[in-house]
Amino acid sequence: MFSLLITYLALLGAALLPIYTGAHASLTRPASAAEAVPRLKSGRGAERDSDSEDEDAGSDERARSSKVSLTLADAVWFPLLGGILLLTIYLLIRYMDDPALLSRILNVYFAVVGTSTLGSLLADALALSVSLLFPRCWSAGPTVWYASRGDHHYVSESKGWQTTSASPLPGRLSKLPLTALLCRRLWALRTTLDGHGLLRIDVAGKALVRAVLPVKEVLGFGAAMGLAVLYLCLGSQWWLMNAFALGSSYTVLEILTPKTFKIGTAVLASLFCYDIYMVFYTPLMSTVAQTLDVPIKFVVPRTSGPGSAMLGLGDVVLPGMMIALALKFDLHRFYLRKQTKRMSPSVPATDESDGQVGSEPRLEMVKAPYHQATGGWGEWVWTSSDHAGHGLRHVLPETFPKPYFHASLVGYVLGMMVTFGILTYTHHPQPALLYLVPGVLLAVWGTAWVKGDVKEMWDYSELTEEATDDRSENESKAAAPLDAVPSKERGSGSQPASRPTSSSGPVQPEKVSRRWPDQKLFAVLLSFRTPPAPRKRPTTSATLDPHIVEDIRDALNSDMELRRRRASKPGSPRTGSPNKLRL
Repeated sequence: MFSLLITYLALLGAALLPIYTGAHASLTRPASAAEAVPRLKSGRGAERDSDSEDEDAGSDERARSSKVSLTLADAVWFPLLGGILLLTIYLLIRYMDDPALLSRILNVYFAVVGTSTLGSLLADALALSVSLLFPRCWSAGPTVWYASRGDHHYVSESKGWQTTSASPLPGRLSKLPLTALLCRRLWALRTTLDGHGLLRIDVAGKALVRAVLPVKEVLGFGAAMGLAVLYLCLGSQWWLMNAFALGSSYTVLEILTPKTFKIGTAVLASLFCYDIYMVFYTPLMSTVAQTLDVPIKFVVPRTSGPGSAMLGLGDVVLPGMMIALALKFDLHRFYLRKQTKRMSPSVPATDESDGQVGSEPRLEMVKAPYHQATGGWGEWVWTSSDHAGHGLRHVLPETFPKPYFHASLVGYVLGMMVTFGILTYTHHPQPALLYLVPGVLLAVWGTAWVKGDVKEMWDYSELTEEATDDRSENESKAAAPLDAVPSKERGSGSQPASRPTSSSGPVQPEKVSRRWPDQKLFAVLLSFRTPPAPRKRPTTSATLDPHIVEDIRDALNSDMELRRRRASKPGSPRTGSPNKLRL
């Protein structure tokens, strides 16, 4: 019994790890918060890196744009497509001479696809490790040390005196007796891990692919490729299968989300019925899970006796989406409570009775600036809490109450415990969603009923939080004529540009659509983030007449020869013999 308990606890930990990390990785700025503030203030000894700030600000926008939102139609399509796929695989297993061949084919597919998901997980894990080993700041008592990346040392200022530390390690690790060479190597390692690399693929002399990639992502994807090759060579080892299953669960929870709690509840309810039918009334689910050795499940071998305990990825990802949505709802409510009221400037108003123009104030809500809720864990570990309000708040991650997130986690754990208990009692495979879905939904909606937030949760929409503002702005730009676009977005000066005309009348809108600001902005950002190409040596033979080039060269060489003779006279400084100019 004790060995079985250890197996179930390991399986529960394997399920909670991607749920907890993936839910936090999916956090983005809610609409109840204003634009993000820089991570570090420009103060004494503070590190100011505009590139890293642009990357932090852009990473939140990229995360928001990469989201895949579920709709109510998915509540119907998920069980239908899942049933068709499960039936197809079941028929292949039953009528193929060698079902192991199907496992090998699917292993190749999942190894290729899993390289991307596992690489994303390893890159984030490497970023966390670098943050813990090389934080941007740390504190020792009342003293705060800031990393000065350009000078390769930590700087602290106290009562007007500046102190430096050459050790790249924080806290008590800075007291280790490191040699000067080792310190330089560690600072160089830190700079390399925080840097970017240029990926360029040329085909027939033309750049087919050109991208700037963080070094952490390059190393993460390289390690994932090595694990994929190892997985294909060693076969379906349980620890390699769990690694790819962990990467898939983490990535799906990071990018896949229901738009509302209504959609999430509908999707879970439909899959709740689907799981019960496939496990209790058909042999499809149990046959496929026990026959195929592919990374679509978490596997923990039993400590005593043969066999292993299995948990499908659907039992992790599907309830995990609702748990991640509960965490985003906590963040939304946190910034909603931080909003303040103020009277806006007077707004002109016209009295229709006498035609007089007056003014009337208007009450508006002021949003609190958003602070990153992810990352910065190394600074949080190495910095004491009493410095949070003294210039370090922009470095530490935002902490906020998480009642709905914790309640949903408790409901998930209780559902898993009930699943394990019934599985031990009946010795028959159990549909885990039969117990997980009621546990998570009752925990989330029950907490909302106790706190009186049922209406707020029912009306909450993640689409509104993340995409409505951008969508309405793009639609208004698309509907407005070119003259209505602000001049600073067109990049044509402070005066509005006039519509080009011709002899036949004004140019039609479709003929000038290529000049719209969205496309220009994309081109500018792309060229800005790309390192400049090496400057080529100018050639004049294609643009100037050869006789003119010869005359210019003779004149310049004569002038340089005259300067050389003057410099070679006694009493003149020696400047060396200049080379002849070549055009």
